[in-house]
Order: sequence, then structure tokens, then C-alpha cells
Amino acid sequence: MLGKLMKYEFKALLKDLGPLYAAWLLMEILIVAFLKSLSTVIPNFILFLFVLVFIVMSVAVVVMTVVVILDRRFYKNFYGDEGYFTLSLPVKVSTHIWNKVITTTIWLIAAGFISSLALILSLIFGLNRSLLDPEIWHRIIQFVKENNMETMKLVLLLVELLILSAVSISKSVLHFLFSINIGAQFSRYKGMMMGIAFVGISIFEIFVLRVFGENYPHDILAVNTHANNSSYVFVGMLIAFQLVLAGIYFIGTHYFMNKRFNLE
Repeated sequence: MLGKLMKYEFKALLKDLGPLYAAWLLMEILIVAFLKSLSTVIPNFILFLFVLVFIVMSVAVVVMTVVVILDRRFYKNFYGDEGYFTLSLPVKVSTHIWNKVITTTIWLIAAGFISSLALILSLIFGLNRSLLDPEIWHRIIQFVKENNMETMKLVLLLVELLILSAVSISKSVLHFLFSINIGAQFSRYKGMMMGIAFVGISIFEIFVLRVFGENYPHDILAVNTHANNSSYVFVGMLIAFQLVLAGIYFIGTHYFMNKRFNLE
């Protein structure tokens, strides 16, 4: 059943956010890819407007993503009119929660990856074609061969950072769900209480992370043996910390949805 729920959730996200993301990526590619060639033909103020439109669109993408995910896919899907249909399905509460966490995490990671890839490709083909020069790639390969051990350490650290990013996104999704469930317990001012819960939990997280990070290196990408070993431990502990928070939010969300559900 989880697979069917995820399929439906992906379709809903694609329907709500797909066109906006497609327009955003197209604008990103056009701006970077043609900036150099058009700068000698088009007046500067037009290029400025072009970049301004992209900035506004980027803000709109972020805002719409938050609104769609929090309001339509989280709150209304559980506590709004959709909730009567959603909760009538023969599915455990935990399955509903996993569905939201997995699909939202994958969506955000995919969006970030595609955006980064589009930016890199447009930079290569639009502004810096020298990156296509085989000689540059030959030098990179030669450097990797000559510094094999340090390269492997850096790759391992980057893998850890990617895992940390994925875990942090999943934790954030559960953070949102937990805050929504806290706010939904009130008969009035639900939205305000959700916001207060979210901000309060966020402040607590920041405080704990600040205390936690004071005894560990800030330059986690340093490529020397001692710093690298400390970095592995630091990032690993950050992953563990995020997993603990995610577990707490999952348990809290499950409790509210299973024991204290309050449909509109």
C-alpha cells in the first residue's frame, strides 16, 4: 500500500509544482547559457530585468513549494476535507507518515539535483567552454591518481555529507508534520499555533546544535589526516543527531494522528 500512496503523492506534487519548476529551470538555463552572448547585443537594463524575473521566480518556487507541501499535501490531506477520504483507506498511520516523508524528501532532493545539474551544464556551455577541454579532465584524473588516499578521504566525507543532507530533509519533513499536528489540537488559531510550535522547536534545535558543535571542527572539508578523521566523526554524529530528532518527531506525529486526531 505504501507504494500506491507514494505513486499518488508524486502525481499530486507533479501536478501542483511541476509546471512551476519546469519554468524555473528553463529560466535558469536561459539566463546563464545566453548571458555572455547576449550581453553585447541586449541593453544592460533588459538583462537586469531578465535576472530580476529569475530571482522573483526562485522566491516564488520556494514559497509555493512550502505552501503546497505544508498546506495542501500535509494539513488539508490529513485535517481538511481530504482527511475523511485519506483516513478511510485501510492503511496504518505510520504508513501515511512514511509516505509523506519519503515522497517529499525524494522530490526536494530531485529538484535540487536537477537545478544544480542545469546550472552546471549552462555554465559549461554558456560561460566557460574551457571546462569541455579534454586537457583539463586529464589534469584532474592525474591529480586524483597522485593523491589517491586524500581523494578517497574527501569522497568518503562528501558521501557522508550527502547522507546528512538526505537525513536532514527527512527530519525537516517530520518537523513540519509534528508542528502541524500540535497546532491541529487547538480548536482556534490553529495556523498560529502551528507556527509557534515550529519556531519553538527550531530554536531548540539551533541551541542544541550550537552547544554540540562548539567542541568539533568547523572546517569539516579540510583535507589532512587529523582534520579528516575529526570530520568523519563530526558529520557522523550530526547524522545520528538528526536521526534522533527525526525519531522523536515521528513518534510525536504518530501519537497525535493515532490518539488525538482532530479533523476540521
